[in-house]
Amino acid sequence: MNGNKMIRLIAVAVCAFMLIQCTAIGALAADIAPEAVVYVRPEVTSVVANQVGNNYVYVDIVTENSDNDQTVMVYMLDAAGELVTVGYAPVGSNKAEVKLGAPDDADTGTYTLVAALNKAADVFKSEVFYIGVEDVNGFFEAINLTDVEASVVKEKFDATYNALSVIECSEDEEGNVILKLTGEDYEALTDGENGAKALFAELILNGVNGGYSAGKGSYTAENSEDFVKDAYLIAAYNADGISDKAMAELLYRFESVIGFDADDESLYGKIQNTDTLAKVVKTIAPTVASVDELAVAMEKAAAVQIVNETHWLNLVDVVKANNDIFQVDEDEIEKLEDTKKLRKLFCEEFQGTYYSIDEIQEAWEDAYKAAKKEYDNTKTGSGGSGSSIGGVVKTSEVSTQLSQDENNKDPNVEIKDYYTDVAGTQYDWASDAILNLSKNKILLGYGDKTFGPEKSVTRAEFMKMIINVLGMADVTATCSFTDVDPNAWYYIYVASAEKLGLAQGYGNGIFGVNDTVTRQDAVTVLYRAAKLKGLSLDKFTASVSLFKDSNEIAPYAVEAVGALYHAGVYIGATNHKQMDKFEPTVDASRAYLAVILDQIYRYMK
Repeated sequence: MNGNKMIRLIAVAVCAFMLIQCTAIGALAADIAPEAVVYVRPEVTSVVANQVGNNYVYVDIVTENSDNDQTVMVYMLDAAGELVTVGYAPVGSNKAEVKLGAPDDADTGTYTLVAALNKAADVFKSEVFYIGVEDVNGFFEAINLTDVEASVVKEKFDATYNALSVIECSEDEEGNVILKLTGEDYEALTDGENGAKALFAELILNGVNGGYSAGKGSYTAENSEDFVKDAYLIAAYNADGISDKAMAELLYRFESVIGFDADDESLYGKIQNTDTLAKVVKTIAPTVASVDELAVAMEKAAAVQIVNETHWLNLVDVVKANNDIFQVDEDEIEKLEDTKKLRKLFCEEFQGTYYSIDEIQEAWEDAYKAAKKEYDNTKTGSGGSGSSIGGVVKTSEVSTQLSQDENNKDPNVEIKDYYTDVAGTQYDWASDAILNLSKNKILLGYGDKTFGPEKSVTRAEFMKMIINVLGMADVTATCSFTDVDPNAWYYIYVASAEKLGLAQGYGNGIFGVNDTVTRQDAVTVLYRAAKLKGLSLDKFTASVSLFKDSNEIAPYAVEAVGALYHAGVYIGATNHKQMDKFEPTVDASRAYLAVILDQIYRYMK
């Protein structure tokens, strides 16, 4: 046998023997003392820049399995991978904070943070957007400018706007920053000659109409918070073309600046629909010159929106409690309080969706006159024109438009002319149902001549739709759900639905008034409502196999979905073309529910 070959064979045999022995020893050690041979490597699991200031970056580090005697090192690298600065700190309870001092010549931009423990080979990386000293100085120079054109200030902001994030901001009791502006906020402002960016620069230049002029020349990152936030809020509020949703988000985010709190017990804290509130605010005050002026508009808007969200039984009390804002006739309030029937007639006429104090004052007078006339007619026995179904919300402008019937005109034509987002749109397939429900004052649109066919429906709104279709609003009904406010507009509907066995909640005392209703939940409740009115649906098969997504339908909804479908009620997919799909977990839209409600309403008639 070749000598080299013999040596290789011997080496292989020795290695095999050693491997077997090591395995046996390892197994024995594991049986005797497993903790003695297991080593858990410490590591950095998170690196986050929590504050970026003038010449510094504060970095929070989280570690795992680290000892209190360990030190964490943090490096800041530029885009080329070159070291900019380094810092370190001891680790305590797997946490550490490192302050990195940045050199004056570090430019604004994205940098890489690299963190590592002194006993671990692994590193953790993240990114931070650092604002260079030159940009910070330029930004505050722009804030302190006087006697120049606003365009000069805007030009400087356009070049240094990222320095917004270095402004030191107030914190809450738990140490969390209440509201922080960043460069992204500036970018979000509309541009152009009359845009929000230009207005922001103008407001800064004139000290927000003189309110902050005294500090000009001395504003820094430490003392400019209120000044800059006020200017930004007013500029964003006055911007052309801002949507209701964007306005609602702006007002909510800046509530601490305005002086309102969505969680308190004030009028603002009781608002349910903040999108509509935003629209009311803009109607009351299309533009504002100061935050104080906006706060006054917000107070008025909150009072108007509370009226919009209040059930008709409590409308007089709400208006009376806020009559310092509404300024309606006190004598009329007293007469309404003295006569229950007059009060009821008035409230049914008055309830609606309003967008200003003037609209409420006008509607109040009109409703009082109409209710008084009706009341006097019934007292003298001369009859009257009758009243709408109790509890049906009736926007004054819409109901007037829909009730016109001069010269035997087709009321459907008037409704088509009224809603701007139904006929001739992608929701045209639901137009007939929407027209019929609107004509019968069961489901109306909004005061801005829209129906909102694409909008999801909350569980509270859905209960109102069902009770209106059934015509079974019960003023004596009470509600057991803990999240249903007795003073809210929806109380009568949820209470009536619970009494009828239609509103069953989540089983924990919660109804979920603001949760959106899914298609399968809506169909299930509508099935119960149809049976409640005596519609014979049990004879129809509960099979749902024809739907391609039948396996996604919850067991509790199968009977309702199958019965309504085989009874000829349209419950197909959202686009009205995919009849082979049901989409059970998709939110039910107003258009979708209008189609089903209309079919059940016609069956009941």
